Amino acid sequence: MSIPELEAGLRALSRKDLDRVGFWDRNIVSFRQTLLFAIRDTADALLSPNMTPRWQAELQGQLRALVCYLKFADRYIARRLTAPGPSACTH
Repeated sequence: MSIPELEAGLRALSRKDLDRVGFWDRNIVSFRQTLLFAIRDTADALLSPNMTPRWQAELQGQLRALVCYLKFADRYIARRLTAPGPSACTH
C-alpha cells in the first residue's frame, strides 16, 4: 500500500456512508504489510548513530504506535479467518 493509497483510505474512512467492515476486509492485508515496512524502516532509523535524543524519542513513540496497529491488524485477520462465513453449499 502506497502513501497515497493509505491517505485515500483514511479519507474514505471518514465518510459516513462507508461500509467499514467491507473496507477493512478488502484492505487489512495491505495495511498490515505497510505497517511491517514502516516498523522495519523506523527500527532501522533508530539504529543510526547520529540520531539526536529528541528524534530517538519521537521514533520510539512512533514504533510503539505502529506495533499497536500491527496487533490490531493481526487480531482482525485472525477473527476474520475464524468467523463463520456463508455456507459454501447452495442447496
